[in-house]
Amino acid sequence: MEFCSVGNKKVPLPDLNTENEFFISTFLSWINETIRKYKFDGIRIDTFRHVRQSFWKDYIRLSGVYSLAATHNNLERQYQELHEKLKENEESGKGKS
Repeated sequence: MEFCSVGNKKVPLPDLNTENEFFISTFLSWINETIRKYKFDGIRIDTFRHVRQSFWKDYIRLSGVYSLAATHNNLERQYQELHEKLKENEESGKGKS
């Protein structure tokens, strides 16, 4: 369900443009600052299946904490694979920014 609007006529929830560089840098900075400020040790991503999948790689990496995503069908496998790749890269030193 990528690139869709969620919600309904009463409470519309329009898409955010996760391909826009300003949005991407703002959102990635926000998650990093929020994690540091509040010292969270994990995050839950309820919108995982509603946002283009390539956006999540940097989001999860820059959060620097455990992440759990609400997924659907085969997205569970895709999320797990992404999470495992990020962990492998971090352990090998490739995920450092």
